[in-house]
Amino acid sequence: MTGVSLDFRPMAVLRRRCGASQATIAAELGVCTSTVSKWETNARGVSAESLFALARVMGAPVWQLCTVTEEKEPSRTPVRAPGAPTRPGKHPSGPTTHDSAGTPGTSPRT
Repeated sequence: MTGVSLDFRPMAVLRRRCGASQATIAAELGVCTSTVSKWETNARGVSAESLFALARVMGAPVWQLCTVTEEKEPSRTPVRAPGAPTRPGKHPSGPTTHDSAGTPGTSPRT
């Protein structure tokens, strides 16, 4: 399974090309300048509502404000509980036997 991440650094490039400051964009959107800064450095996500408002303010389509990266899910190493068998059907203490009552037990080691 894969995921998608959005990189909003192109937003800063586009903002500079428009000649706008972070403060100007922030005032237009009714947010703090630090919020715009965090968006541009990927330190904070951008809501869909804010993304469309940014596109309107900058006069650009939404797709120019970010890039999309497909992320592959990291490979997972199976986690084994302490004392669990290392292979299916094998118990770390040796083969299992049953006594005359059918109760599982471990065979004595010789």
